[in-house]
Amino acid sequence: MAALVQPREGRVPDLATIEAHVRCQIAGYKAPRSIWLVDAISRGPAGKPDYGWAHRYAASHPVA
Repeated sequence: MAALVQPREGRVPDLATIEAHVRCQIAGYKAPRSIWLVDAISRGPAGKPDYGWAHRYAASHPVA
């Protein structure tokens, strides 16, 4: 499982802080194993996230 995060304008998120927050909110086995920062989340015409794009993005960017 992976997570794509689009930071708010003017903010620089800390990946360790994001991971700690997620682990406090959901069970550890549900937490994403990898987190990527992206400039923008691709969205469909209805404004919903484009999950196909997210899947392709995660597949083309291997975990370091």
